[in-house]
Amino acid sequence: MEFQEAIEKIKSGIEEIDQHILLPYLSSEKATERFYYNFHLAQAFVEVEKFEQAKSFIERAWFLSRFSEEVLPLYILINKQLQDVSAIQQAYKRLGMIASKKGKIIDSINYFNQSMYAYAQTLGIDKYNYDYDILDCIENMAKSYRFYPKKRSLSSNTFKIKVAYLTYLATVETSVFYRINLTLAQFHDKSKFEIAFFIPRPESEFVNSNDIIGILEEHNCQVVLTPSSNYLSEEEALIWIAKKIYQFSPDILVTNAGLADLRQYFIMSLTPASVIVNSLYAGPAQYVSPNADWSIASAIHPLLDSPCNTSLIGLELDLTEHKNIGSYDKKFFKIPDDSLVILSAGRPQKFQDIEFWKVIIDLINLHQDLYYVAIGLNQDQLPISLPKEISSRFRILKWREDYLKILGIADIVIDTYPSGGGFTLVDAMALGIPVITFANDYMKLYDQVNWSLGDELVLIPDLIIERGNPQKVIEEISKLISDTYSRHDTGQKCQEFIYNSRGHPERFVKSYEDIYKKIISGIVYQNDNDWDKHILSTFNRGKLFIKYKIQRIIVKIKRRLKGIVQLMRDEC
Repeated sequence: MEFQEAIEKIKSGIEEIDQHILLPYLSSEKATERFYYNFHLAQAFVEVEKFEQAKSFIERAWFLSRFSEEVLPLYILINKQLQDVSAIQQAYKRLGMIASKKGKIIDSINYFNQSMYAYAQTLGIDKYNYDYDILDCIENMAKSYRFYPKKRSLSSNTFKIKVAYLTYLATVETSVFYRINLTLAQFHDKSKFEIAFFIPRPESEFVNSNDIIGILEEHNCQVVLTPSSNYLSEEEALIWIAKKIYQFSPDILVTNAGLADLRQYFIMSLTPASVIVNSLYAGPAQYVSPNADWSIASAIHPLLDSPCNTSLIGLELDLTEHKNIGSYDKKFFKIPDDSLVILSAGRPQKFQDIEFWKVIIDLINLHQDLYYVAIGLNQDQLPISLPKEISSRFRILKWREDYLKILGIADIVIDTYPSGGGFTLVDAMALGIPVITFANDYMKLYDQVNWSLGDELVLIPDLIIERGNPQKVIEEISKLISDTYSRHDTGQKCQEFIYNSRGHPERFVKSYEDIYKKIISGIVYQNDNDWDKHILSTFNRGKLFIKYKIQRIIVKIKRRLKGIVQLMRDEC
């Protein structure tokens, strides 16, 4: 049988093909021929959705092709169907390493990013791990372009500390980073700090924009964008922005998501600043370089697993108020005014737990006037089919810029599970909406798929449900539904607590400033194996040097006096 006949027989799916028909082709002497036959067999089995069989052939084709980019799409397709995330990660990593050896920095970084996000893209879950081979490779690519900044001397108390912020998603208004950047710009003490934001995006994206760039500049902050892609390649743009940071001569470079896009890590690896601090807002593998001098965590659990020295500063931003954002009424979403609404919000990955949806369905069945609104996903991203008889009481909405106005229609907000939210809870409590959240297990390694900020954001114990107790969730929400007074009272208590604990952005920025001062004044420890050595600024070294000199003079005087006394004794 000719090979093409065999392929057509496989595609027909009528009957199994005898392996002995294929063996003469699969055992060809030339590797290039074996690649050809294995690749086309993999394609044929994919067409009839026999992915397990296709995997054997694509694995052979993959290594016989010497990891060819042309084979990658089919290789990824098959492994996605089989949910073999490890194979996908390794494939992207392999191509990233090959691109690195060829000096293709951007291609390499793009492949490494794909490797890092393999779980999110394949299974729709937030799972990220450090790959030290990838980090080492990026550092090696940066070596020949590296800057070697010197620490500046602190000469007086009026000296301004220069802080450079390397931003990620800085211009996306619905991003938490947008809000954080505005808060830092507004509340930094400009009499003591000189602030510059470095945004590795081309100026052409902001030609007709007057949003965040203008706002940052209004707060006396420098803003640096990369030139248009017409002038610089993407690789040149990364080096260009690092050079601008270096020329700014910052005392500290601060990243808001140092590993979320490995372009950020490449810029850090160019060492444009003598001290690098990483902000830590979630999983360390997305935020903190193991080589960072320090990191600042916004929550306890990520701090536990941070690979470097880390301080804890809870996020405090301007809190949401109804008078500032307005609110839709329930009729806008075809929900009766006299009904009750429970609401959750977050990225699609946070809505993938089937048990969570079963709880919501049970609540809808229990309470005839109850509606559920989910913000952040499309209907086709639901992990479960909604029962037809109650499907009309669900509103599934993709993430929208008017999220806060939608939030205002909620009577109760229930946290996503098992991966909880942060700002959704804060925003809801600021609006006086009671929230139901989940306890966190700090005895386990940090897992972004399975954690919650509830213990840190919510004061009322009854609102924090132990994990794996769906019946308790139903009971507590049912109490709030049936008791109007309790619901409003609980919402008021939530509002009071969040304003006291998270409602002072100036306090938040001041805490950042205190950490910066400690780092450059030598109070903190260096991030290496010698945990007993202090990082000393030139100013502190000078003070210690003077102290050392005085001690040496005293020792010399004592020795001289001792010598004179001994001489007098000898003469006597």
